[in-house]
Amino acid sequence: MKGESGIFTFCAGQSVYIRVIGRGSFQNSRPLERFTANMIESGCRQFVLDLEQCAGMDSTFMGVLTGVGIFLRQQVPPGIVHVIRAGSHNREVLKSLWLDRLFRVTADGEEQAGLAPPTGADFLKLPDSDLSCGARPFPREEIREVMLTAHDDLIRADCRNAPKFSDVTRQLREDSPPPQMAKPESDSSKRS
Repeated sequence: MKGESGIFTFCAGQSVYIRVIGRGSFQNSRPLERFTANMIESGCRQFVLDLEQCAGMDSTFMGVLTGVGIFLRQQVPPGIVHVIRAGSHNREVLKSLWLDRLFRVTADGEEQAGLAPPTGADFLKLPDSDLSCGARPFPREEIREVMLTAHDDLIRADCRNAPKFSDVTRQLREDSPPPQMAKPESDSSKRS
């Protein structure tokens, strides 16, 4: 992983380790969303997010993680998202959105017993997660849906986020394509 960027993952039992190297952005949120949905479906209930090498996260990326946290909390027994080695900047960003109440954020230097991946763990890079080589563009409608769900989840996580993201969610809803209308029958099909 040295010199690389992207989202790297490792699974051990019901624990999933996610290491963000570089930026977490709307551009690599879709691969993260797909991966976490698959892991949850397969029964994983503990996600450990390592932000030691994360240069920053935008609201869509944090919203995707928020959706994971909300879903895990609703499970019986509930699951959890741990955030480790976040650094002061990323911790402040999470705190500014009140996500430190949803995630278990470990302070730098605080004991992380049981949260570190096994020694020698082979992390795999999620396809299309490396922004340094130009992430694969996803269809516009797919990205719009990811962004809308992510921002709705940020608001669901804490209503104090509504003033920050209500304009974004309104714009994303207004930008949605109109529903498909049935095509009227042509005159030639009526004659047959």
